[in-house]
Amino acid sequence: MLYTNPGILYVKVFGVPDPVWGESVKAIVVPREGANLTEEMIIKYLNK
Repeated sequence: MLYTNPGILYVKVFGVPDPVWGESVKAIVVPREGANLTEEMIIKYLNK
C-alpha cells in the first residue's frame, strides 16, 4: 500500500515486539527527491 504513494521511493516494513499486542508494525519510508511528505500525510493516505 505504501508503494502506491507517488511521493515514496522506498519502504521497509517490519514487526517489532509490543507489550500489549505481542507485535506491532513499523515502517521506514524514504521519500522521492522533491517530495514533501510528513508522517501525518502518510497516515492520511493509508486511511483512504
